[in-house]
Amino acid sequence: MFGPVFADFLAMLVLFSRLGGKSLQTPSGMNSLVLGILYSFLCVGVYMIRKLESSTIPSRWQPPEWLLNIKVRRVLALLFGLMLMTMLAFQLGYFATALDLRTLTMDEGNSSAFFVFAPGAWLGFSMLYILVSAFPVNANIETSNGKYVFVAVLGLLLVQGMLLFTVIQIQTLLWLVGANMRFLLVFLSVIFLLIAFVPPRVLYQKRVPYLPGWVSLFLLLLVSFWVVIF
Repeated sequence: MFGPVFADFLAMLVLFSRLGGKSLQTPSGMNSLVLGILYSFLCVGVYMIRKLESSTIPSRWQPPEWLLNIKVRRVLALLFGLMLMTMLAFQLGYFATALDLRTLTMDEGNSSAFFVFAPGAWLGFSMLYILVSAFPVNANIETSNGKYVFVAVLGLLLVQGMLLFTVIQIQTLLWLVGANMRFLLVFLSVIFLLIAFVPPRVLYQKRVPYLPGWVSLFLLLLVSFWVVIF
């Protein structure tokens, strides 16, 4: 019951500390590597959550059925993948290079690699999340299994790692834009955080439908929004 509270509390502590903000402001290969690792951890975390057997105890804190619909989950996973691709392209310096192409000489092969093959590879990598999030998984870790709580907490922590990186990355990007664009980007950022990180928790709450999980998620999102805006 209190697994998500523990995971959310740790995530809020890291967000309040604002660790790593300046390092993400400048694109680098190391940041891209960290992003790729955290994304892989996210996929593993969501898979672990989906392996958990759902509680059979009736509860009014079950998530709404439309959020559990597989088509909705696929669309949300697709949107998350596109945003991840954008973050990866930024950290690899793709946008900065694309804007400066007038100073470069590129033959046909280099142009194809730059404009087609590289974005295509990032897109394919980003779309792996759809398989993890929305395709059938055999939930065979029973509630009576001693590993149940450990798997649940570890899965949540792996998801939180990606959330922390995303919030800090969004915050650093907002430092780079003018005031006239800030409101729009803040709005889009809030929407993205909801699209990206509410679905994994909905999957968890389906299995462990208790009020503390919803409360701690709400507080974590508030802290994330606060860090992004201020």
